[in-house]
Amino acid sequence: MIRKLKKAHKEYRIKPSEWYLNWRWRARARTSELPVTFVVGAPRSGTTLIQKVIESHSRYFAHDDETAMFTLQNIFRLNRKHFGLEDKTLIEALNNSNDVVDFFEKQVNRLQDNRGGDFFVEKTPQHIRHLPFILKMACTYLCLCTPCMTSLPWLASDRCRCHCCAVTTAPL
Repeated sequence: MIRKLKKAHKEYRIKPSEWYLNWRWRARARTSELPVTFVVGAPRSGTTLIQKVIESHSRYFAHDDETAMFTLQNIFRLNRKHFGLEDKTLIEALNNSNDVVDFFEKQVNRLQDNRGGDFFVEKTPQHIRHLPFILKMACTYLCLCTPCMTSLPWLASDRCRCHCCAVTTAPL
């Protein structure tokens, strides 16, 4: 148990120089114009199912893994393999981006060129902890998967349409 806690803590530990870069990348972030649907919720609340259902439509596309782009983890840690990029390509992509939203947009556009589709579906359950930033900077649509909350008035946003979907899984 202690070993797991140390590993989890290490993921969030940041050197002072990296802390400043991470803060600057988030503080300077501009608003995205990309049509992105964020699927967020508690772990095991049906976010993967909702993402797959949305992605099954021909106009939608997604990345195979969670991006976790808008969490407080170190954006510049290479072992995170953002969008499946290898170290050299990832370093180049980070250096050619101005902020976290710019990097996110460039990677979504790259995926769109490879996979087709008009709308990106991003699923990272942990993003539920960072909804104010996401709603302000990058959200077009939000699908909130939650088994217990049906209305969150603080989610109101001029930019983002919110849909709450109660997803339950029960044994047959």
